[in-house]
Amino acid sequence: MGWPTEEAEEKIIDSIQQLSPKIRSIQNVSVYERDAEECSYHTFFLVISGEQFRYKTETDPNDFEEEVGDSVPGSGEIGLIVGLSMLAPIAMVATSYQESFENGDYTEPDFRSPESEYPIHPDIAAELAVLSAKVVSLMQEQGLRVLSVDEARQKTPWLKPCEEVALDPQGEMTVFDAFFFGRM
Repeated sequence: MGWPTEEAEEKIIDSIQQLSPKIRSIQNVSVYERDAEECSYHTFFLVISGEQFRYKTETDPNDFEEEVGDSVPGSGEIGLIVGLSMLAPIAMVATSYQESFENGDYTEPDFRSPESEYPIHPDIAAELAVLSAKVVSLMQEQGLRVLSVDEARQKTPWLKPCEEVALDPQGEMTVFDAFFFGRM
């Protein structure tokens, strides 16, 4: 797989530009946006207003390759990551989190589910599901195909990554890997 034609990429960028104000207009939601500079997709991170979507955390300084010492306090937010592929009119929505620490380190939201690290209360999961349904509806109105988690996990043994894709050479590509990857 490679990058789309200029015309196709312009259509995708136009779709993102039309979608951005619609996502930002959702009430009681903070929206963080990241261009597709270092990856094959444009990202929105949505966090619902309310303390239940925020938490205190800490990290071992060794996690960020610094000197070992006392843990570093920080805070995090649970929300939805929305990814729009720059290769095709394909999108994904997943629960994610972002964290920042007093020493300036931070984590960005990604498509890994935070349930493995931070159990999500059923009430929070329910509110995120309502927000997800709104976002999916907006994307579908824009003509985007929103992949389910099951569709994204489907293996694609007929696809091989190009040199621009940072992918584990031992693993099989999935639909997700084909449309949502970091650039080398």
